[in-house]
Amino acid sequence: MGKKLWDKPTALFRAITRGKNPPQTESVDGILGDLEGAGVSPKTIAQRLGVGERTVKNWREGKSKPKAQNFEKLQDTVRTSPEIRRQSLAPLRESRMRNQGSYVRMTAKIGSDSPGADKFNGRTRTIGADKDHPLHLTAEQLGTILDAYGNGDDEAAMEAFREAVGEQYYGGFEFEDVTNMEFIRDYDGERPEM
Repeated sequence: MGKKLWDKPTALFRAITRGKNPPQTESVDGILGDLEGAGVSPKTIAQRLGVGERTVKNWREGKSKPKAQNFEKLQDTVRTSPEIRRQSLAPLRESRMRNQGSYVRMTAKIGSDSPGADKFNGRTRTIGADKDHPLHLTAEQLGTILDAYGNGDDEAAMEAFREAVGEQYYGGFEFEDVTNMEFIRDYDGERPEM
């Protein structure tokens, strides 16, 4: 994988869902409850994990516990589940983002691809922090990000985000260790000129 894109794996989830926390992944019962609550059947869970349906039912009933590798797969399944992700995004917010785009505010280690530039100087910076320096993603760009996110593909969502932001910076743009990200409608009621 190489460099770490997200300091916290929840940065993208929280930005898209406007601050909601992703499902908790500490207990088998909690994970299975979240998945079942989102409409994912034990059979589907079993298929995604590559185990038998009876195995998943035994976990749910507390008759057995998953092996470490299956527990990790289970955690990943709940984190990337399209059903959980769709449930966490308010339809009105998604519609607005897909139709109008959104401004972005993000805190990360930010660098440039410009020739001769020090790519990452170790500083964490915030971009899109105010209306004088707006960072706006179009409806099309956000649609691509939301589609990848909704399909549980954080890497594709991240790549689409990186490409969209990079289009607004002369000479390119790189970032890593994202600690905070927000999609915002406007800046205190004002829409900056683009």
